[in-house]
Amino acid sequence: MTSPTRFACLVALMLLAVPAQAQSNNQIANQGTSAPTIAFSLIEDGLPAGATDGGNNATTNPLFVDASGSDNRFGTLDDNLRLQPNSPAIDAGDNAALPAGSNDLDGHPRIFDGGSGTATVDLGAYEYGAAAVGIEGASDDLPESYVLTAAYPNPFNPQTTLQFGVQHAQPVRIALYDALGREHRLLYEGTPAPGQMQTLRIDGSDLPSGLYFVRLTGDDFYATRPITLVR
Repeated sequence: MTSPTRFACLVALMLLAVPAQAQSNNQIANQGTSAPTIAFSLIEDGLPAGATDGGNNATTNPLFVDASGSDNRFGTLDDNLRLQPNSPAIDAGDNAALPAGSNDLDGHPRIFDGGSGTATVDLGAYEYGAAAVGIEGASDDLPESYVLTAAYPNPFNPQTTLQFGVQHAQPVRIALYDALGREHRLLYEGTPAPGQMQTLRIDGSDLPSGLYFVRLTGDDFYATRPITLVR
């Protein structure tokens, strides 16, 4: 092991999936004679004894989608360690430490702007929103007949952003609805270029706080994403 050692972000995040009563700093231990340097990691109990803080570390909850899975057991195969839209792990990694051409465990490219305004790798095993990456050019690049990403940030105030795309040329309509199903605003109507992602920015400055839905409708499909405006 080289020194100093940069611990993988995934390792640090996986430690947070252990029940609180089992957490302790010695879950990260130095097996060599030199002190490790830990950077760009989320560690619930902080740095272990003897470790050097390389910067950009935090002890906040990574907000996994479902850290314990349907069996309510941490560290089993049904755990969903993908990130929720407001996770502090989004756009919090180190691009320089990432091998060229890296993908996440879903096969998506790692460096993607999750909402910070800069294309930055996320901490952990999955890249938030990265299903929208790498689909320029031929329409065959789109994995489905359409893509509608989750909004980020969400909850939001006053603006949030989504991306959408279609595999085959067809008319598309996107509208904003409230929780009662009433249409508030037409967000997009047209025929987007196939195989290319479009960015959709929503400004809620003139809307009351509450739950809304963005609905994408095509010739043979529809998709809905919830968004929450909080003032």
